[in-house]
Amino acid sequence: TDPRGWAEGSPLIGIQALDRIREFAEQKIGFSPEIYAVLFEQKPSVFDALTESLAAAGFDSRIRYTADFFSLNSGDIAAVQGDYRDYLSSILVFTGQENTWSFFLLDPYGAKGMELDVVGRIVSQERHDVMINYLYLPLQRITGTVLTKTPRHKMHRHYWDQMYGSAEWQDIV
Repeated sequence: TDPRGWAEGSPLIGIQALDRIREFAEQKIGFSPEIYAVLFEQKPSVFDALTESLAAAGFDSRIRYTADFFSLNSGDIAAVQGDYRDYLSSILVFTGQENTWSFFLLDPYGAKGMELDVVGRIVSQERHDVMINYLYLPLQRITGTVLTKTPRHKMHRHYWDQMYGSAEWQDIV
């Protein structure tokens, strides 16, 4: 298993939840919603671990290695090796269709946080919701680096400045 714990991590939990929503809608109200999952990962080794865990969980027939979101069928899982920010415009066109409701789970890993302007582009759209898997442990670690002047710590502070939209958090720490 990858150090991120893909075997029981956010992507699998999310896909399983979406499958339960579809099943509930079909059984209780006779409606079959179109549901898509789109997963992004930049690092090749982590991307491979992610897709291997999806296959091991029985989702291998649903995985599509594509960023052509309009080619997806309901139930498909798009797996894209890349940074979601590079695809954000095309994602928002796809999720911005009429009668479409979107839920984004932003799950950053490591020192990089979520830039406020990127999240703002998503939540400013109609029928778009976002949940960020907030990085508590890295925040605890990064608060100690406010006084550290090494280049590595400067980079980490920069990421957190982008996430909060300013460096004001450093004054609070």
